[in-house]
Amino acid sequence: MSEPAPRFDIELPVEMGEPGNGAPFRGVSLNMSESGMLVRAEEERPRGTTLRFEFAPFGGTAMVIWTGQVPRSGRGEESSVLLGMKFLGMKRQDKKILRRILQAPQSLSNA
Repeated sequence: MSEPAPRFDIELPVEMGEPGNGAPFRGVSLNMSESGMLVRAEEERPRGTTLRFEFAPFGGTAMVIWTGQVPRSGRGEESSVLLGMKFLGMKRQDKKILRRILQAPQSLSNA
């Protein structure tokens, strides 16, 4: 069994939706690797759902492989959903952008 890809704490707004179906919804990435990401999202999707995703610098498709709930903080905030997602497809240029982000995630906070 191969080692999992290293994950990096990267918070970026993301827009997601089912390809060719329904309205998009928003989320924020919590961490990313070359193989997938963890997103805190506005809406839940069942495991196995394929979603298109779009960050400002890159996009692609990913499959929901697990879900969880973020508990309310007690400050009147709505609870949100965690989506563990495995990347399925990205254009070559988008993969290059993702790799650059993973090599220097701190540069995002300086942008």
